[in-house]
Amino acid sequence: MQTSRGSLEEPPNCEEQEPMGPSCPKPIRKLLFEKISKKLSYIGPKYDCGLEDGAAGKLILDDAYPSFFLDLEYRKDLRFSRIRQRPSQTVFNVTDFINRALAKWSKEFAEVRARMMNKFGCNYIIGDMEDANYYNHSLCCLFN
Repeated sequence: MQTSRGSLEEPPNCEEQEPMGPSCPKPIRKLLFEKISKKLSYIGPKYDCGLEDGAAGKLILDDAYPSFFLDLEYRKDLRFSRIRQRPSQTVFNVTDFINRALAKWSKEFAEVRARMMNKFGCNYIIGDMEDANYYNHSLCCLFN
């Protein structure tokens, strides 16, 4: 049985939670869940759909975020992005993108572990930029 906080083996199906923003694509959620759970294994991390939705809000709304997510509590947010030219001659490797984000966040993960933040949720969005020749791959994870 899955809940909005998931289990130790699989992240929850956040699409069923009626999120305010777009849900993280399932394969990306699963990959993030597996990789972050390993990094935080001794504190028993749990995936939280509310934090995933909040991460989408952070990516989409930026400064307007607080007025839409009044009740969401989190203690740490981490972001990572890469700008790509369109059309790209190479396929975007999302696994490599996630690995780079996690490597960049390694010091922050030490703080997450030390402060026993065992709930997390992430979102990944591909967004257009003002210059139509480029687009932005963005990842945000919230921890509580």
